[in-house]
Amino acid sequence: MSTPARRRRVVRLILPLLGLSLVLVFAIQLGSAPGAQAQTPTDPLGVANDYLEFILTNSNRQNTSTAGRVAVGGSATFLNFSIDQSPNTLTCDNTRQDLVVAGSLSMTNGSIFKGSGFIGGAAATSGVGLPCASSTIQSNQGLPAVYGLVNFPTVTTYLQSESACLATQTQNGTVTKSFGTLTLDGTGIAPGNLVVFNLTAADVASVSNWVINFNNANTVLINVAGTGQTIQNAGFTINNNANSQDRTKVLFNFYQATTLTIQNIGFQGTVLAPLATLSFQSGNIDGNVIVNNLTGTSGSATGNTNFFPFAGSLPVCVASADTATPTATSTSTATSTPTSTATATSTATATSTSTSTATSTPTATPTSTSTSTATPTSTSTSTSTATATSTSTSTSTSTSTSTSTPTSTSTSTSTPTSTSTSTSTATVTPTATPFADLSADKTVDTNANVVGDTATFTIVVGNAGPNTAQNVQLTDTITGSGATIVNVTTTQGTCNPPVGLTFTCALGDIPVNGQVTLQVIVTTTQPGGITNTVTVSSDTSDPNLTNNSDAASVAVVNICNPAPISGANYYQLPVLG
Repeated sequence: MSTPARRRRVVRLILPLLGLSLVLVFAIQLGSAPGAQAQTPTDPLGVANDYLEFILTNSNRQNTSTAGRVAVGGSATFLNFSIDQSPNTLTCDNTRQDLVVAGSLSMTNGSIFKGSGFIGGAAATSGVGLPCASSTIQSNQGLPAVYGLVNFPTVTTYLQSESACLATQTQNGTVTKSFGTLTLDGTGIAPGNLVVFNLTAADVASVSNWVINFNNANTVLINVAGTGQTIQNAGFTINNNANSQDRTKVLFNFYQATTLTIQNIGFQGTVLAPLATLSFQSGNIDGNVIVNNLTGTSGSATGNTNFFPFAGSLPVCVASADTATPTATSTSTATSTPTSTATATSTATATSTSTSTATSTPTATPTSTSTSTATPTSTSTSTSTATATSTSTSTSTSTSTSTSTPTSTSTSTSTPTSTSTSTSTATVTPTATPFADLSADKTVDTNANVVGDTATFTIVVGNAGPNTAQNVQLTDTITGSGATIVNVTTTQGTCNPPVGLTFTCALGDIPVNGQVTLQVIVTTTQPGGITNTVTVSSDTSDPNLTNNSDAASVAVVNICNPAPISGANYYQLPVLG
């Protein structure tokens, strides 16, 4: 974290009066200077990262799907569009709003697979599936209720400011372009750092192949300048495609773009373009899509988004109530103005001395001492008034001494005034999102058997980390010509009795590098073949969903009543199916 700027104010007041002086010294140290940038690595996308498609205004989607949740700050028009389409790490939860629309919704055909919908305005729906039990689409909820889930105006302002601030990061990677291949090399940056590439419009023009290399312990920030960008008909290679999780560490920041076209491409990385209308006619985006509007060249966006939510760490440039909980640190600025007035009137010779010292502390306590010596009549009056409004204390001491002959009057008045102004500086402490790479591997003890025989399937569920996979759930289904589940055993957790040819298991938490092994014994009942498919998920975000499912198959044959062959010394064994 950069060293906060410090300021020290010293107010010094010297007020001479009748040979008297009043000195006030008041010092206060302020906190961080305005605009100081927090460098704590974290996820700056906030609530937007909870949704695979986070559209600030309007979305128009057709004949496609997204693997995650969707939030739209304006109106949404969907035709043959599915939400939460597997594979993803989401589990069925009818209380979770997987579609949030602030305005109106028109949705014809399609599904919200694993959650419900929450619509601020009217909802016209037809042929919309809600497979998750008891899930609903609630309409006419009003903006206050929607903003209770996602405060779109606040988040929009925040994301636009954050995007602009991220664009000020200094480049430390190397950019080369040769024959249509744009290579972004950050391999020389030590682990645990942010790798930054700042690209111009000319850099991204006519690129036919993107090559991005970096240490996957780092995060890659690619700032792209220009108000209009087109990325199409190109290939993507990240770290030689060694690990699909690497694309979750890449963020493209189109901080100036008002129009953006991505099509005919397997785009790898999260798109942040809070000012842009994205035309996403075809292809895939493996990451979050955070844009102003989402559409296509024919009016509807038909490209699909795959479940690779952003998992990198970036500096949070601006504080937001939707991204963190600020803690206030109060500092005070005090201004003190003491006034001292002394008046002496005498028919003889009078000497009056008044001294006032003010120190600012929370409670004003005036103390006045007057001493007068005169012959034969001497009157001395000293008045001290202190007024303090602050978190400070003001103490005033006034001493007046008058020596005179017959008639002497001395009056001393000291009035220190202290005013304090308190300001508050917010310190943002966001929370990092844990991830766990869950996997499932299935094998079977035979490739083929006879009707009535058994087959034993073995399932190994593993966690490659980097965090514990919490509340792991398993679903196993047998399809094909016919079988009966005889027995299911697991080394951890519990499995529910099969319903037909499907059973589920709650395996609990699996630590990093931990494994759970299950065995499924089935009896085949019809010739043909069976396939056993397993899928696992957990409450912990999974950056790599390609290994969350696996399957194994068995061919099944039927040997029916062997009969002797006339004139021969052998039997014919007809094999059917």
